This record gives sequence, structure tokens and C-alpha cells, in this order.
Amino acid sequence: MTNARTTSPPRANVTLVVPNYNHAHYLSESLGSVAAQTRAPDRVLIIDDCSTDDSLAVISRFLPDHPNWQLIRHETNQGVVRGQNEALALADTDWIGFLGADDALHPTYLEKALVAA
Repeated sequence: MTNARTTSPPRANVTLVVPNYNHAHYLSESLGSVAAQTRAPDRVLIIDDCSTDDSLAVISRFLPDHPNWQLIRHETNQGVVRGQNEALALADTDWIGFLGADDALHPTYLEKALVAA
């Protein structure tokens, strides 16, 4: 009897992008849902589009515990599409997802999405 060795397919590199403009009220729940994923993203790009509310303070509370999260801050408002295009240009990844700053993910979202991909 031979012992067949099986190999798993390589793990996909996953980036989540969170564009934000003045959504401080929702960011704790939104970013908390990213942090709570059963399959953590390899990289998170948070693009703040020159918010004038408390968004940067909320985002800054998450960054020390998540070294693979990056804040990109615009000095002038450029709009969500421009921010998403910027993320696409920066992300060297197998899989990219976009999450509205006022949305939250189910804890198994990435795990299930990657199985379906």
C-alpha cells in the first residue's frame, strides 16, 4: 500500500478595500467585521477621502493591532471611484473585495467567498 501525498492548492492572497468619507459613525462596526473574519484578509486598504468627521480617530484605533492594514489618506476629496481605482492599482493580489464603510461583513464572508471563487 502506498501513501499518496496530497497537496492543497495555494492559499489565495486576499485584499479588502474600505473606501471612507465621513462614515465615522459606522466604521467601528465595519472595520470590526473585517477584523472578525474567520479567514483574515492578507491586506486591508482603508482609503479615507478627506473626511471631516472623526473617521481618522476611529480608523487609527484599529491600525496598531493589524499591521497588514494600511490607511491611505487623501488631502482633497477625490470621490469613491477614484479611491477604488487607486486601490486596484496598489493591490497585488489574487482576490480583491470592496466593503462600504457603512457595511459590515458576516464573520465567514471571506471563508465562504473564497470557496466559491
